[in-house]
Amino acid sequence: MSGSRPGCHRRDHQVHRIRTELEKHVALDLPRLPRLPRLPRAALVVTGTAALLSPAAVGTAAAAESAAPSLSVMAFNVEQLPSITELAGTPGSDRRAERREAAAVVIKRENADVVVLDEAFNKYAQAMRAMELKEVYPYQTSLVGEYCSGSGRWTSYEGNCSNSPFVVNGGVTLLSKYPILESHQLVYRNSDSKTSDYKSNKGAALARLSVNGQSVWVAGTHLQADEEGSSPVGNTRKVRLEQLKELRAWASDKAGGAPVVVAGDFNVEYYTTDPKNGHAPGTGVSGEVAKANEALGGVLATPGTTGYTYDMVDNPRARLRDDKDNGYAKYRNRLDYIGYIKGTGTQPSFSDERIVGYDGLRKGGDPLAEIPSDHQPIVSRVTVGR
Repeated sequence: MSGSRPGCHRRDHQVHRIRTELEKHVALDLPRLPRLPRLPRAALVVTGTAALLSPAAVGTAAAAESAAPSLSVMAFNVEQLPSITELAGTPGSDRRAERREAAAVVIKRENADVVVLDEAFNKYAQAMRAMELKEVYPYQTSLVGEYCSGSGRWTSYEGNCSNSPFVVNGGVTLLSKYPILESHQLVYRNSDSKTSDYKSNKGAALARLSVNGQSVWVAGTHLQADEEGSSPVGNTRKVRLEQLKELRAWASDKAGGAPVVVAGDFNVEYYTTDPKNGHAPGTGVSGEVAKANEALGGVLATPGTTGYTYDMVDNPRARLRDDKDNGYAKYRNRLDYIGYIKGTGTQPSFSDERIVGYDGLRKGGDPLAEIPSDHQPIVSRVTVGR
């Protein structure tokens, strides 16, 4: 049944009569006020918000939004080799459970905003990501080369990814405190078929991070390693340069020309070495650095780069890789870097870069178990220009 409820019409008549009487005695003597202009909805929202915020709060929020994003980045080769290497007795395949725990301690102690892991091939590295590090780094890419296709893992897949059971994953992954808005996988098309790297889907992970509401692009990678006795060093060096060119073209395209921070084990020796003196580092910078910078289209290392991330003198795990004649007994070099691919606008700047030591981990036990890796991780603060 439709219509007005009983009594509604009578109430309306009474209201009309009272209003008429008031107008006769009061309203006619009042001046008419000007009508306020109608504000758009957006203006009402802004006005209401500004009324609730103090000028200082508004200024702070605006400054945070306009400031160039800054974040700390770690590159860490954790030496968690594929399980098959244990059967072959490959150096670096030992004490994996203990070293996983030690690596997690180092990562949490340094507390970088973004961590690029290399050689995170096996189940121990995956457990470390899922258990010890997940709370600190809730945003993580998949493992490069573990899958060559499929939804829900990567935003895009590119490159020469193999599904063969005889090819292992690439061992690269990126962990972040900041949300990952996009993640892209590249498996390098260039590799040296005479080396063990050919049996790995080596490549790069590229992530677009949301840092205080602004996009920052970061790529983690692991390049072709030298393997004397299998392939000439000249060949592996050429492959590395081609991989850097692949990384540059792919990352720049995905990032729409924005600068891209790069981190990882690039296997580019920073210092010259003396083969006649246990491959001790020389005082000069290797010519491979300038070639790498050019191929990358950016900066991998600068004249101010210092220190060793692979040290057979001080790191007993690195010494496991010496040959039977102790030909590398004095080998110390820089193989790991945090740099960038140039893009439009202001380029990234770096500060407070340092190589992380393992001294605090030593408790007098087995050094091969207490030290997590044959590589030293590096940490740097990166400010990405707008």
